[in-house]
Amino acid sequence: MPYGRRLTPLARLLVAGVAFLVMLIVVAVVFFVVVVSTGVNSGAEVSNPPASVQTVQPSPSAVTGGWTSGD
Repeated sequence: MPYGRRLTPLARLLVAGVAFLVMLIVVAVVFFVVVVSTGVNSGAEVSNPPASVQTVQPSPSAVTGGWTSGD
């Protein structure tokens, strides 16, 4: 009987560890699903910054061209 009592804390630790891992996996899967489902909406929002970046890129080129013209 005492041996069984000694295993109880270990069993609790094992159960807690397994439950923790399962929770992590569930949270990761839920997070992944949420990101994928919102990915369509986020994709449209994310597409705007690249457009801004592309608009910003010509500006340095125009500035460089201005310097060249100045020379």
